[in-house]
Amino acid sequence: IGGRAALYFGMQAFVEPGPSANGDTFMIKPNTGVQEIADQLERRSLISDARIFRLGVRATGNESALKAGEYAIKPRASMRDIMELFKSGKSMMYSLTIPEGLTVEQALQRVADQEALTGDMPATLPPEGSIATDTLRFTRGATRQQMVDKLVADQKKLVEDVWSHRAPDLPIANIDDF
Repeated sequence: IGGRAALYFGMQAFVEPGPSANGDTFMIKPNTGVQEIADQLERRSLISDARIFRLGVRATGNESALKAGEYAIKPRASMRDIMELFKSGKSMMYSLTIPEGLTVEQALQRVADQEALTGDMPATLPPEGSIATDTLRFTRGATRQQMVDKLVADQKKLVEDVWSHRAPDLPIANIDDF
């Protein structure tokens, strides 16, 4: 009877509302184990018992299903809710907007200033007119170089698309003059 009671109360604790009245963000780095995740959650008062979280994750067969990322944990989220969130891989998304009218230097300053991005800026600036105006969505840890590469690639694709559909009688003969 003692084992059944412990199992019952453990499962109840796994699904009941959590202790955090405000919620919080939580980062899982790649290759982080369930024990470390559980211990961090308990230290930050996002769950009430690391042991129950670990056992609940194991009992549901999700030990290897928790994905790295930065997550927004809702207020009073149960341990099961948190496990399901980590299993989903739905990391927090950030936005970077490059509006029309900015110089390349101004646009790349926005990339440099984005705190959720990592890494250095490219050593050389792309030429004027070679980056797209866009809003990029990314997760924490994406690199500044990736963002610059995407802006350049998107602009190149746009120019090539417009060029391929241009009127045949335009006085521009070369895509580079476009």
